[in-house]
Amino acid sequence: MKVRLGQISYANALPVYWGFRDHKLPPFLEITQAPPSILNHLMAHDKLDISPVSSISYATHFNDWFIIPGLSIASRGRVMSVLLVRRLPLEQLSGKRVVVSEESETSVELLRLCLQRKHVFPLIERGTVTRSILDDPDVSGGLVIGDLALGLAGENPVNQKTDLGLSWKEWTGKPFVFALWAVRKQFAEKEPALVSQVIAALNTSRNEGLKALPIITAQASRKLGIDRKVMETYFRGLSYRLDPEHEDGLRLFFRLSQERGHLKGPVPLEYFKI
Repeated sequence: MKVRLGQISYANALPVYWGFRDHKLPPFLEITQAPPSILNHLMAHDKLDISPVSSISYATHFNDWFIIPGLSIASRGRVMSVLLVRRLPLEQLSGKRVVVSEESETSVELLRLCLQRKHVFPLIERGTVTRSILDDPDVSGGLVIGDLALGLAGENPVNQKTDLGLSWKEWTGKPFVFALWAVRKQFAEKEPALVSQVIAALNTSRNEGLKALPIITAQASRKLGIDRKVMETYFRGLSYRLDPEHEDGLRLFFRLSQERGHLKGPVPLEYFKI
């Protein structure tokens, strides 16, 4: 039996899956690579068994999913791959068009919270954010995520940039968890030993990846055409663990989202028990 495992198709996931490279994928795994929003959808429709999911997606599916313990994609400050790129000062964006990526639900909710805190309320539109969109004079800002955001992080365009990971850290003093690994409860209850095996494989792969960060950085730099120093800074700023400090940040995010009216109630952190 093969476990259907998701993988985020951005550079940020490379360290977690490093141990599965070069035909080293365990025989009990098959991997689907996709942007976060697609992985969320596949998990919600029982097309994947275990996957990284947007934190806010877990919050809306906690009745159906367990959190995989000890694993996340988080930042302790500047994240570089979640940017609000804008033509105007932040306080002038109310009533202006801001296009947000369709690829990450968590980043959109984080943006809304950060803007609401500053009493800024733009006209937010969902769409595909590209460089051409950001050059559109009728668009005052865009939420850019993933590898495109990394490219912009290393540039100095006329547009101003707000790093949402840094904004959250300055606001709350806590890390921000962008993604969790989750397992469908139905699958976990049916195949607990297999789930434990997958978790062990992911932990081993991540640990190998963290030791190989210089190699991963060089490869990602060449593939994306982004300066190596930018990539080094990027990977150094990410955390791939889920400890009590991360949990505190996650609980605060869920509570603020509930207060904003996006979440209907409290969100428990339910873990798969290994």
